Amino acid sequence: MQVLELERLKNKTLKLLLVESEFPIDWSLEASSEEEAIAAKLFIMSKKYLQFIEDIVKNHKPDFIVEEKGMRSSDDLQYDDALVDLFREYNIRYKMVDISENALGYLASTIDRNVGLLKDFRVEIENLKEKGGFHPNDFKLEQLVAWRDYLQGEYSNQEDEIRYEVRESWMMMGILDLARKIEKKHLKAIFICDKEHFDGIKSLADDLGINIEVINVNKILKKIEQHSTQIN
Repeated sequence: MQVLELERLKNKTLKLLLVESEFPIDWSLEASSEEEAIAAKLFIMSKKYLQFIEDIVKNHKPDFIVEEKGMRSSDDLQYDDALVDLFREYNIRYKMVDISENALGYLASTIDRNVGLLKDFRVEIENLKEKGGFHPNDFKLEQLVAWRDYLQGEYSNQEDEIRYEVRESWMMMGILDLARKIEKKHLKAIFICDKEHFDGIKSLADDLGINIEVINVNKILKKIEQHSTQIN
């Protein structure tokens, strides 16, 4: 089983370009089903974004590129991806990074108790409502609602910690592992990910002696001309 370890690169330097993904990258604490994995790929990359990435590749000449995996079920799924074809054309190493499935399964199991209790409280509240005969200030109902809200908050906090802090550490480990495999002293890499991870990745990079440059995507909504159609 792979263990999370973050160690500074030895006798190497790494400059990491953080590039915002064109669309938000979906992720769930629960392992994704085949349907969810397919849904995660429904966004169609625009030609402008592809050109944007190609311009970055031409200008910065990275030694390797990594991308946040999210809910895509396996590395095999993205081989129909225009980005992958682009990186192959420029002969650049590419890898998807994220928390390992084993680690995700273990972490999910540690908060399963809260999930079970949440379901129990919800069922009990619904049962009370169906029976009727209680007023809004019913003490038992107030207790159940308070416990439900508390557990929901705990679960949300735990899920956010895994969504951001834990996954960011795993993704950074994937970046470092790939950097160690390349026999070059001064490395440059591109990391394409959801912009919500920028702060976390920058914080980890500071601790690990990695130089960071952020490249944001400026999205402009163009006005669509309206054409009237007359039906005779």
